[in-house]
Amino acid sequence: MDKEIIWTAPEFEFSPKSVGWYWLSIIVAALTFLFALWQKNILFALFVIIAEFMILHWARQHPRHLQFRLTPKGLFIGEHNFHAFEHLMGFHILEIEGEERNELILRNDTKINPYIKVLIFRKDIPTFKQFLSRYLKEIEYTPTLSDGLSKFLGF
Repeated sequence: MDKEIIWTAPEFEFSPKSVGWYWLSIIVAALTFLFALWQKNILFALFVIIAEFMILHWARQHPRHLQFRLTPKGLFIGEHNFHAFEHLMGFHILEIEGEERNELILRNDTKINPYIKVLIFRKDIPTFKQFLSRYLKEIEYTPTLSDGLSKFLGF
């Protein structure tokens, strides 16, 4: 039996954006900004500007490659992030057809950010299932609206 599983993966799946994507984003933000001004809602107009700068910044960011470590205590992500099994309710492995990388999804016991998603390689799925089954139950996961929206927008 493995005492721990160690692997390196990007912190998220990067999706390159075209010039058209950036222009569409700016046009939508500009129209929303103009609508906010027409409604005389200065606070919302300010929010739209800040949000658009954040979206443009995040769209260009490439993922860092992190070391992940599953131990009998829980999941270590990088140097400073730890999720103990006692605070996790279950796991699901989302297999993406035709992709080398798949997602390990851990259900957290918090309401604000209930899922921890980590990229794993397809060839390692049986190892992960065997290891995690000793500490957590396998649960069903249904992709959320935010999952679909993120994928559609390329995030």
